[in-house]
Amino acid sequence: QLTNAGLFLWPSGDQYAYNDPPYVHDRPAMLKMANNGLSKYGAAQSLVLHPETANWWVTKWNAGVEPSSLPEYVTEGVRLWVRHVLSGMKENDATKDRILLVMPRVQDAALILRIADMMGQQFLTVVPVGLALDRLPENLKAEAAGDGTDAMLIRAVAEAGCIYSQETGKQFDTADLIAGSWPFGNLEEAEVKKITASAHLAVEEGKSMMNAVAWAEHLDIEMPEGGAVSKFGSAKGRSLRFETWGDEFEIELATEINNILPIGAMEGEFLGNSPLFEYDQGNWGKPVWKGTTENPSDLMIRRVRNTMPAGERYSPQPVEAEYCHMWFIFEYALNSHPQGHWTAQRMDSYWSGSTFIAAKEVMLMQKYRADHNFNYFPLFWFIAEEIAQVPYVPEVSGTKVFEKDGGILSQPYFQGFASGILTLATGGRCFVGDEPKKSDVLQWQKWHARRTGYELAWNLVTMRTRAPYFEVKPTSDDTDSLALAKGHPGTGKGSVTVRFLEAPWSTVMISIVIEDHSMSDAVVIIPDTIIIFPENYTDVVNVYVITSGNAPSGTQVSVTFSTSSADNAVDGVSDTWNFLTHDETIPPTETSSNLPSSVPSDSRLPSLFPSSLSSLHIPTQEPSKEVTFFPSRDLSNEPTRVPSGVPSSYPSSTPSSVPSNMPSSTPSNVPSSAPSNIPSSAPSNLPSLKPSRSPSESPSDSKDLCSDDKNFLFDGKSMNCTAYVKKKTVKKGCKKWDRLGRLVKNHCPKSCDYCGNKKRCKDEQKFKVKVNLKKEKKIKCKKIPKHSLCNFLYKGKIVGESCRDSCKFCQG
Repeated sequence: QLTNAGLFLWPSGDQYAYNDPPYVHDRPAMLKMANNGLSKYGAAQSLVLHPETANWWVTKWNAGVEPSSLPEYVTEGVRLWVRHVLSGMKENDATKDRILLVMPRVQDAALILRIADMMGQQFLTVVPVGLALDRLPENLKAEAAGDGTDAMLIRAVAEAGCIYSQETGKQFDTADLIAGSWPFGNLEEAEVKKITASAHLAVEEGKSMMNAVAWAEHLDIEMPEGGAVSKFGSAKGRSLRFETWGDEFEIELATEINNILPIGAMEGEFLGNSPLFEYDQGNWGKPVWKGTTENPSDLMIRRVRNTMPAGERYSPQPVEAEYCHMWFIFEYALNSHPQGHWTAQRMDSYWSGSTFIAAKEVMLMQKYRADHNFNYFPLFWFIAEEIAQVPYVPEVSGTKVFEKDGGILSQPYFQGFASGILTLATGGRCFVGDEPKKSDVLQWQKWHARRTGYELAWNLVTMRTRAPYFEVKPTSDDTDSLALAKGHPGTGKGSVTVRFLEAPWSTVMISIVIEDHSMSDAVVIIPDTIIIFPENYTDVVNVYVITSGNAPSGTQVSVTFSTSSADNAVDGVSDTWNFLTHDETIPPTETSSNLPSSVPSDSRLPSLFPSSLSSLHIPTQEPSKEVTFFPSRDLSNEPTRVPSGVPSSYPSSTPSSVPSNMPSSTPSNVPSSAPSNIPSSAPSNLPSLKPSRSPSESPSDSKDLCSDDKNFLFDGKSMNCTAYVKKKTVKKGCKKWDRLGRLVKNHCPKSCDYCGNKKRCKDEQKFKVKVNLKKEKKIKCKKIPKHSLCNFLYKGKIVGESCRDSCKFCQG
């Protein structure tokens, strides 16, 4: 067969192997094998990834902590393999779409399907071994659940049978065996046939599913949405007060935390370090706290290791929860080898690896000391990922992992470690910065390590495959803890700069709002909406948070920047900064003139307070060559006398507040901020993102449920219901969602034979919308109309398409 023997096992399962590397799971060797192929079979092979989510030591040692409680580590392990395997393949390599992801047990189905959904079906295929085992006859199913040789053999045959069916499209037949050979031990031929039959049926069932989400819905399981151990904190100020407990390693880490905080427009206040062996009030191995109940620190950073010295297995006392907002834990690296291979090999090892620490130490602390707000960033995993991307080869590439004995990291690795910690502590902020030239080796390596730390933190929390690289930074250099609300549109850098450090895969809308509605008139925000296209993601947008004069000087105003996009990696991301008002009001004037200016301004930005009369000058016949980010805050009472005859070649970054007299030749990517009160005489073929304030002049006939929507065009292009369903077949085409967020069978009930289906006008019972990322509040369909979300795009799909009853979908 074309399948090779590469397996990803989590964790390694051998407690002694890491003492004599490279052990059986030699990642560099296996990656090379996966990329180059085995000489016996050639290069056209599939790579099998077997994420082993259960292990004997987890069950034995972890006091009720289930291995499935760590989904982020399985996800990150698979992502690491997929990324490196694909990066090593040539452009036309046959193995590009032949990565097979095994579902070991039916209990793993939700996690494995989530991974497949996040990675993309073009990169990997799910091998449903767990489903095959679950559907065996009861006697074989019970035997497969045991620990003996026959149990392992049944599981192995099920996996081999699934892979065989996946690769060949047919069920394995024992008649194909070489004469005289029987590789199935004590299993009878009839038993082998039952196992491989179950395997084949499970594979065929999976092939009939449109995607991983559809498969999960078919199995009636809910896929996990995030990790369990690492989480986003709430340190959202301009400064970070932190302390450490350790020795030279922790002091060096504190230095690099202070060094990179300014990259994210923050500053550090290191309160000091508690020595490991400090004697305090008659007790050894207890921290000497710098934070107090009245003035707690933001972070206490300390190591965790399963060996002495004292203090490293410290169990915090209840009162100590008041001394800091977050306990931040990491596993301590003992190895000092410059290449760091020994440490990387231990990242998933028994007893002292990242996954063991996450389960054995951190999860138990979170369980029994929930009030202490424990957080965790896996140092071994970070080191393994960084050296996998930029291996240290003296005089050739990378930098040393360890600078000196005692496990002291080099500066780039300390900065990458600090970046991951800060990203978690600040709720996802970015401390990566601009990429320097590669010729400056040290600076580039520090940047790359910060990038790896940031990405790993996001992946562990969200279980996504990419980080958003969303950066919001106040421009004020004031040393106080808050940004100053000041500035004037069109001058200087504004109050805040907004940008993406890496290109999103789809258009992003950024909404800027004041958290507390009672403060909404304390400042003026211009613009309050930004549109970022993948093509212009490098543009830095200046946002002005301006004192209005309506609140006393020194009033604190919290401003939140939230994203919405069809790109899952950047959708639903937010950051919040606090601003202080001051004595000045908006320059240059507070009122508008009643007369038009006789000499037009040379500024390319609109007036903050436009004239109430139309311009005396004839507008230009040529489109503007540059895009403005600042819409007029008031409308002119008279329209432009001579509209431009040439369309703009650059779309505005903010939606138009008034409709054009001429129809657009192409659909807008952005919803109107002020929808018309009058129905359109020429209705659009595309769905509205906001409900109309007036009823339709030509309402649809809600009684006629068996008519295809004559205005429906798949993706807004040329194929109507009949043409599209005919091309794709009813079974496949009707389950598709188009790029505008519409489900085909909802709009093509006649072509899809969906008219009499009882679910046609009902809500999807498990459908939920996350309305506030910070509080992770989710609402079901019944509450959707209350929040006016029926026409909102959520994860690339229109909400009303799933909440059909609540949003009165069938009533037009």
